[in-house]
Amino acid sequence: MKDKLVKSGHSRYYYAFRRLGKMVFAVAAFAVAATVPVLVAYGVSVQQAMAEEAPKEEENSSESGFQVISYFED
Repeated sequence: MKDKLVKSGHSRYYYAFRRLGKMVFAVAAFAVAATVPVLVAYGVSVQQAMAEEAPKEEENSSESGFQVISYFED
């Protein structure tokens, strides 16, 4: 290791921080890779829920001629 330090002129802390930076990047990349599928699945489920609610609201308003406002929603 001493030959490498003398040849390049870097201190041992340079290589320690470089290794730490690589590890932080690897952990961040893994976190992003694990999060993306979850966010996509959540987005799809929200869109499906919104699509299911829309026809129900239209049916209620068209039958009675006015829209019922509920103060106690589930």
